[in-house]
Amino acid sequence: MEVQKSSKLRRNQKRSDERHKEYLDLTEKQIYDRAFRKPKSVEEIVMENLRIEQLARVIRSLPEPQKSRVYLHCVKELTYEQIAKHEQKQTAKEKPCSPRAVKYSIDIAIEKIKKFFDFFKD
Repeated sequence: MEVQKSSKLRRNQKRSDERHKEYLDLTEKQIYDRAFRKPKSVEEIVMENLRIEQLARVIRSLPEPQKSRVYLHCVKELTYEQIAKHEQKQTAKEKPCSPRAVKYSIDIAIEKIKKFFDFFKD
């Protein structure tokens, strides 16, 4: 019984050594690069916050129908058909807006957002 326990301990130790062997071969930089999250620099954080503020400003400048459609499509991930039905329920229209019109409206809104960011890219 004692022999079995000692052989199991040695075998477990050997497996443990094999599992950790890879990490011994890595350099400190490689270990750091494998970290869950790399810390962002102050510049990266500031630029990211500025982009978010600019995006919010552009979205606020969109007409109300486009704003709600972009939100429903990009955030809530609704299809064009679902957005058209949603608008019909909200406005109680007899004739619903077509999915094609919803798509066109969303495409125009996205183009406006892209143009805004392209303007600041130069």
